[in-house]
Amino acid sequence: MTRISYLDTARGLLTRRDPKEFLFFTRTPNGRGAAKEFLARLEERTNDRDKAISVGSFRAQLKAIHRWGQQNPCGPREHPPAGARP
Repeated sequence: MTRISYLDTARGLLTRRDPKEFLFFTRTPNGRGAAKEFLARLEERTNDRDKAISVGSFRAQLKAIHRWGQQNPCGPREHPPAGARP
């Protein structure tokens, strides 16, 4: 996820497009149309908009997502599974 986010952000910078187009939508004609509509809806809102995220915050979020993705999905088992015999 971290690598994809960096690559899609770079792609957005290089093409001068919003990275959300690459992160959240497919590159099919339908996906491109949906991305365009979505971004237009975001621009409609002018009051109480979120502040732009800093590069440091962006990197911290990606680092946290990466650590979360490295975890064991089930976690350590403290109890035997239901129906298991001792």
